[in-house]
Amino acid sequence: MSTHTTPGVPSAPAGAVVRGPSIPVGLVARSRELAAIDELLGGARAGRAGALGLHGESGVGKSALIEAAVPAIGARVMDLQHPERKMSKSVDSPLGTIDVLDDPAQIERKVKKAVTD
Repeated sequence: MSTHTTPGVPSAPAGAVVRGPSIPVGLVARSRELAAIDELLGGARAGRAGALGLHGESGVGKSALIEAAVPAIGARVMDLQHPERKMSKSVDSPLGTIDVLDDPAQIERKVKKAVTD
């Protein structure tokens, strides 16, 4: 796992186990998943691209896991074709939004055609 530092935040002592500020403690048996999400968020902060696929049966805590891991600030999903706008089903942007019922091939096509900087 790579490490990253935040300007103005002191480093931890050598050998210390550090969790990012975005990962609250309290979910049962989710440390591996939280660590993977924290790694992706750290990569995003460092300017690296990444993606997360989350699947499972209804009621197993997928939403709770994301709510616990993603910081409230900066947690908006932006339109894939208009990155200055929040992704919204009420805006006519078929390639800019990923719908719940999109199949994996459609999602891949939309992501590959996304506008990037």
